[in-house]
Amino acid sequence: MASDQPVEWDEWDERDRGAENPLCEARRRVARVGNALMVAAVIGGLSNIGVLLVSHVVKKMQPKPEPPANMTPEQKKDWERGRAAAPLYEFLCISVVTFPVYVPAFFGGMKLRKGEGAGLGILSAVLVMLPCGPGVLVGLPVGIWALVVLNNPDVKDALTPRPPPRRRRRDDYEYDEDESR
Repeated sequence: MASDQPVEWDEWDERDRGAENPLCEARRRVARVGNALMVAAVIGGLSNIGVLLVSHVVKKMQPKPEPPANMTPEQKKDWERGRAAAPLYEFLCISVVTFPVYVPAFFGGMKLRKGEGAGLGILSAVLVMLPCGPGVLVGLPVGIWALVVLNNPDVKDALTPRPPPRRRRRDDYEYDEDESR
């Protein structure tokens, strides 16, 4: 590759793919962590929805409770309306817990897959470890692993954004008066 042709990006990638390059190995580790965080976020969200569905089925199998005997007809109507609204409130409570926790964790994993967002990756690792449902059984080991990997110095260096190369201006060149003639 000792030609005067400019090096294409694909050629650089091929050169950097070797196992001996610590930067590429760190990026591969970050991509694996990003995938694991995305999987943990999906499992956490789906497990909360699963808990909601199972609790709904269990409640359907139980006998329907009767309103207390000393209620007025208007109170009985309100009691029935409250019973009918209970599944909606359960769904809203699960959604309030699931979306603010697992959606940012999923997007943090996506950023890590691209080799970006170290801060969002750490936030995602902490979010999947929160005990918000049965998904914590997957989220806890994945979150600990993600924090260990993201705090590795090689990985921190790989995730540090590099400034774009500076373009040279005309003022940057020094001219010799003899050469310019």
